[in-house]
Amino acid sequence: MIAVYALTFFCGLASFASAFNECVERGQEVRILLSEYHHSHSEYPETLNRLRSPIPCSRFTRSTLLTYERTTNGYTLSFHDWLVEHTASEDRSFLAHK
Repeated sequence: MIAVYALTFFCGLASFASAFNECVERGQEVRILLSEYHHSHSEYPETLNRLRSPIPCSRFTRSTLLTYERTTNGYTLSFHDWLVEHTASEDRSFLAHK
């Protein structure tokens, strides 16, 4: 039982690390997709699923690490680990905050 728990725990950590690194590398692609959607529809989507493109930062058993919220004038996009939060908006690239 302990071995199964340990294997599950370490696989979860590896999945999170991979997704987080993908967000760091490809998060800007999501901002581009959002900009293209806004250009075509004159508004930002309600959810990232409406972008009709695979969203990076996916974990093995859960959805993407990206948190998206449409606001009245644009959107906020973020992801984080236990130490650093990365945030972006329609007019600002990803910035890291402790």
